[in-house]
Amino acid sequence: NDFENLMSIYLSDDGLFNYQAFIDDVDRAFTQPGLEREPLTVIDMPGPQHTIAARRDPMRLTASKLSKIGYLEDKIRTFVTKRRCEMKPMFQDFDRCHKGYITRTQFARIMSSMGMDLDEMAIAYLCNRYCDLGNHTDINWKKFLATVDPPPMDVETAMNELTSPFIAFKPRPYFDTRGKVISKSRSSPMLTKVM
Repeated sequence: NDFENLMSIYLSDDGLFNYQAFIDDVDRAFTQPGLEREPLTVIDMPGPQHTIAARRDPMRLTASKLSKIGYLEDKIRTFVTKRRCEMKPMFQDFDRCHKGYITRTQFARIMSSMGMDLDEMAIAYLCNRYCDLGNHTDINWKKFLATVDPPPMDVETAMNELTSPFIAFKPRPYFDTRGKVISKSRSSPMLTKVM
């Protein structure tokens, strides 16, 4: 197991656990040793691909469970589309801390108040899919909404443009690297005449 592996790596000759070596290795994973001597050094932070395992713990599902969950998602998606239900405000009302999670009971209450009466088994299947914190009670409602009530393509494009960094318009260069004027045909090849 993990504890025995750690013991085999950090066990010193006198039979004691070398805690200092363990701490040094843990620190090296998150920072650079001797940083206090070089305070202007830039350190690369771990990216999302390195920290995803600590943030999400999805449950492993069999093919039969995935097909049942897919059926439920289709059923809810059809219900939402036909009735033109606005689901997001209901989930936001229950998520007071804005963490993106609600409890299983709150989820069942939202579904019931929308007129989507799901039995306990259906709620359990959806919990298996959308409880990604390693428990069976906290549902990732943002992930659920992205599946059953995705925004229209134009709204999604607008949100991406709104949240992406600003890129200023950059006109084509008038001069080349030597300072000479670039001819119109080289600077904008689309404007050349086709003969």
